[in-house]
Order: sequence, then C-alpha cells, then structure tokens
Amino acid sequence: MAILEDRTIMRNDLQKRFCSNKVHGRKIVKLFIVDIVNAISRWFVVLAKDLKALWRHFVEEWNKGKTACMAVIDETCATNFVFHESTGEDIHGLKDFKKSMSEFFTAFPDNHITIGDMVVEGDKVAARYTLTGTHKGEFMGIPPTNKKVTMWAIEIDRIVGGKFVEGWIRFDTLGFMQQLGVIPKSGK
Repeated sequence: MAILEDRTIMRNDLQKRFCSNKVHGRKIVKLFIVDIVNAISRWFVVLAKDLKALWRHFVEEWNKGKTACMAVIDETCATNFVFHESTGEDIHGLKDFKKSMSEFFTAFPDNHITIGDMVVEGDKVAARYTLTGTHKGEFMGIPPTNKKVTMWAIEIDRIVGGKFVEGWIRFDTLGFMQQLGVIPKSGK
C-alpha cells in the first residue's frame, strides 16, 4: 500500500538525515526538527490523498453494480468491519455487511452514488453524497413501489492499514420514506 511505503520512505529519509549529520550543534538540531516537521506534513498530505482515493475507488466500484460492489467490499474492508446504520443497528463483520449491501442492491438495482464533498481528519474520511435509485425490490419490509428516489447521506469511515474498519452513516430517512410513499408528505 502507498501509505506504508510513504511511512518507510519518511523513516528512512529521517534516519539518513540524522545519521549523516555528525555535528550535533544547535543549527543542525534546528535543521533536523524542520526536516521532521516537513516530512510529517508531506506524509499527512499523502495520507489524506490515499484515504480519499480509497473512498472514491469504493464508490466507483459501487456504481458498477452489485457484483463489483461485493468485490470491492472484499478488497477494501477489514474482516472485522463494523458499520453503524442510520436505523440504529450495527453490522459486524464482512459477511453481514455484504448481506446488507446485497439486499440494498436487490431493492435498488440501479442505485448510484454522486460524491458531493470529502474531508479527511486523521484516519477518518467524512463524505457527503447523493444516492439515487429505483425501488424494485423489498426494502426494510416495504414492497417494491417502482418509485425513483433521491436522498442525501453523510458517512464517516475510519481507515486503518488501507482498509475500512468502521463506518457511520446518516441519511434523509424522512425524505426517503416520503418518496417511497410510506410516510405522507407534510401539507404546505
């Protein structure tokens, strides 16, 4: 993974700089501290790009359909992945997460994600996106309505070692249920 390679490069670069400076005067120490700060800054920029790239890759594969989505889950999620659903339920492990996503694809086979914003903080990616799809199969006990829905979602994912290990999602549940006709729209 690029993240691990960058860490190794940064460590080797710092060791080379420090070990090659035989003089431990004040000037050399200041230079070394500046080098450490610059190297760490470069590493965090690379880390942020890698985390965003992983998230984009997941969405690109998701948008190719159910088969590609199942494959990208295997590729990018840790086996002990935990997903905290909007419904309040937690999904533990790859098997149950894939089952949940498979059910979603069965209900909305043409679903598509459009990324709005992504922000990286430490080992987390926060994304705001729009999901569209046509309700063609049972979903959460709701029989197919053949209605096209559009909903916003905000998701935060924690990534360790180049893999998703935990995710939290919240979406416009009320608007979603209103579009499906399950909950009446408020009067104007």
